[in-house]
Amino acid sequence: MNIRARLKTLGILPIPLGADGTAIAALEQDYAAWTENAAYFIAQLKASDFGGKTPSGYVVALGGATSPMVQRKLKDPGIMLATRLGAGPLQ
Repeated sequence: MNIRARLKTLGILPIPLGADGTAIAALEQDYAAWTENAAYFIAQLKASDFGGKTPSGYVVALGGATSPMVQRKLKDPGIMLATRLGAGPLQ
């Protein structure tokens, strides 16, 4: 398998940039709710240029599930959401 990606950071969080320029925020959480901190994180993610080039898209990948509000808040600005990616108590 030939995967080309670059690794950047958002603060201390590593953010892979896929070959197509998509920024991928991978978080290990059992359950994600929409909070002020979640809104701030998404705003920071969308505002980052990761070294000079704005990402072509965004993916938030979570180990667990999310609240319906998280799903709505990420869908509106076109952020792809992938959930239940890791083995955990909700699987």
